[in-house]
Amino acid sequence: MQWNYLFKHWSATLLLPLLLTKILHNESIELLAIGFLFGFVFSLPTYAFYALIFKSLQEETISISLKKIILIGISVFGICVTFALMSGDLKGVFTYDVFIYIISSLITGIFFRLGKKSKTKL
Repeated sequence: MQWNYLFKHWSATLLLPLLLTKILHNESIELLAIGFLFGFVFSLPTYAFYALIFKSLQEETISISLKKIILIGISVFGICVTFALMSGDLKGVFTYDVFIYIISSLITGIFFRLGKKSKTKL
């Protein structure tokens, strides 16, 4: 398993929803860096746990697909918990913006390659 999967999934899960919500709400993208910084800080606990599970899954013999399901599930759960804590109740989880974060995490988690690249002999 490649560690760059974790970083690609994390950064794409933070950036893609920010861009989409700015476009959908017809907002300026000038505050994108600040939004990314806040998203980074708020997502640190989730991705610290994600990294621990990622490390332990490297030694497991389960399929790459199952590993992806576990990691994406952690990411989605972390998104829900983070937004619930920020809003103070579970209603904060059921918003359009949170839905965009969840869908982005699902799509990018599936899209990025988790397994090692196969080496071809010449």
